[in-house]
Amino acid sequence: MDNTKDLSNPETASNKAPSKLTFIYYDEDEFAAFLDSLPLTVASKVIARIREVSAIGIAEAMALKLVRKVDRKKDIFELRINTEGIFARSLFSV
Repeated sequence: MDNTKDLSNPETASNKAPSKLTFIYYDEDEFAAFLDSLPLTVASKVIARIREVSAIGIAEAMALKLVRKVDRKKDIFELRINTEGIFARSLFSV
């Protein structure tokens, strides 16, 4: 999953108004297959979390611990849903 947003430093941008994120899927078919492999309630929560992060911006999502940075050099973030004993993990970059 990819994300296009011009944000020079998401860790220090919390004082700025959140810019809406746009998620662009690297491989939409692969992501759809991933969602299809999940129970409906879990897949729904993944989509809801993506929408929430998109609406509030990466800095706020990090502050709320909805996402975490997994690679500082490449700006790769992780969105993780833990529900019904299932850990649904999605990676994206800004």
